[in-house]
Amino acid sequence: MKIISPDTSKSRIGPADIAQQPPRPETLSQDPSHPLAVSFGDDPNGLAAEPALLMEIFNSYRSHFGAFPSGEDNPQIMNALMGANPDRLAIFPLSHPRLAANGALLDAWKSPFFFHFISKDHMEIRSPGPDREIYTDDDIVVSNRPKEEGR
Repeated sequence: MKIISPDTSKSRIGPADIAQQPPRPETLSQDPSHPLAVSFGDDPNGLAAEPALLMEIFNSYRSHFGAFPSGEDNPQIMNALMGANPDRLAIFPLSHPRLAANGALLDAWKSPFFFHFISKDHMEIRSPGPDREIYTDDDIVVSNRPKEEGR
């Protein structure tokens, strides 16, 4: 019996594959980053609003590409927002003070944001909050998931 293996040389590279690595500045579009992304984190009184601002940035990406950014974790998703996407569009600036050395976007308490994709149309953004522990009472959470009727 002869086993035929698929021809992987013709496989298509998708958005999730592109986001595996940070974008190279010289390959990026010359379009400016999203204004909310450029000023993200500048308002010390707006800490509770940061996840909502991020949601607006994610929605801008979704409007342009027809889907939320792909990635397995915060750094890969940020890679997509910073230009590792099919149009090489840096919606979020490459050099932002809230980016950790590994590329993760940090909240005001220096903890990585958690991006949870509920479905292709719905997501949740969570900041661990002041205690820096995820899924505790002080988490700051925003979701674009529609509220169920009667709740």
